[in-house]
Amino acid sequence: MLKNIPIIFNLALKSVFNNWSKNKVIIVIIIVSIMLIQILLGVAEGFRGQVKNFVLDSLIGNLKIMNPQYKIDSSIKNNFVISEHALQQIAAMPEVRGLTRRIQVPTVFKSERNIRNGIIVGIDTNTEKDLSFIGKSYNYNNFTTVFAGNGILIGNELLTKLQTEKHFKIVASSQDVNDKLVETAYFINDTFSSTLPNVEEMFTFTDINFVAKTYGLGKAITEVSIVLYDDNTIDEVFAKVAPLVPHGAQLYTWGDLNPFFKSWLDMMYIVLMVFFGIVFFAATIPLMNTILISVLERIHEFGIMQALGFKKSYLFLYIMFEAAIILVIGIVIGVILGLIITGIFSYIGINIAPFSAGSANIGLGDHIYPKLDVLSSLKVALAMLVLGVVASIYPSIRAILYNPMQALAKRRS
Repeated sequence: MLKNIPIIFNLALKSVFNNWSKNKVIIVIIIVSIMLIQILLGVAEGFRGQVKNFVLDSLIGNLKIMNPQYKIDSSIKNNFVISEHALQQIAAMPEVRGLTRRIQVPTVFKSERNIRNGIIVGIDTNTEKDLSFIGKSYNYNNFTTVFAGNGILIGNELLTKLQTEKHFKIVASSQDVNDKLVETAYFINDTFSSTLPNVEEMFTFTDINFVAKTYGLGKAITEVSIVLYDDNTIDEVFAKVAPLVPHGAQLYTWGDLNPFFKSWLDMMYIVLMVFFGIVFFAATIPLMNTILISVLERIHEFGIMQALGFKKSYLFLYIMFEAAIILVIGIVIGVILGLIITGIFSYIGINIAPFSAGSANIGLGDHIYPKLDVLSSLKVALAMLVLGVVASIYPSIRAILYNPMQALAKRRS
């Protein structure tokens, strides 16, 4: 039988193009199905990626070392000290893209016209670049100049709320490590903008060494943020970093620090998998019906083939090969078109401006950028091929159930 398989395959290949007017309907269904599934998958993955990046960029990172009491009471007296050697060991790990030290100080800002609550974030100008929203969006080369001479970088929204202007002075009232009130004058050397909600109104930035000196921290800090190349390696890196965490501090994942978004993304993933399962199943129904109709219309042809000595097993393979060829043609074209369309939208984005008021709260901004993932596309293609082949089994069985005399008589009925 094996030696006849190439012959059966060639006959099936010729049959596909001989019946092209009928087969193209099936191919169009496959192309549209695979293309839409790919685009929806790209949008869904892009959406999830943007929401996760929003969480990671909001001064959290993939992993964070901090005093466990700081989660309960964000006072700078809940600090810790970590050695340079430990930081170097963590930074040298191949999965780690970078890490940075920070000191966050809850503050009351006073201008000549208004008072607002906020947070002073002391950042390490040598390591903050590309690790958070401020390290990505603000011109990194300007940090040294902005922080010179009691300089501070504040959000445009906070500038408006304080009813002041750039290059004016504001006073920050905070408690130091001994719970004593410290009032420090800062000069607004520059401002920043951000698409992240409430960030412009809440956070201000200055040099970490100045903050440590001002509030009596010495070498202590309130956090170390660790950013990975791939969040999928977070468990592996956690196990490697945990032994390096100093006494009085604890290692947290971004999910530990933001459980709402972690649970929401996990739930969203499950919903998406169920949704795509339904979509795949729904796509196989018209496919199976179309193949079934095509097969039943050709029963007379199959009767002639059996009358000429074509075994039922050969006929079954013939129909399955034919279906597989049609599936492959449709899937290849669908995948290519899906990748092209997803690639275009991943570059220009999908405008969600009418919903941007709500979407800003989860870090989406005005656009969703679908994720172009060739590996996911291949998985979708393979799943569609398997489902398509499975959907072709029933029509193939229906065809071989007819004996030659019944099949030949089918044309006259």
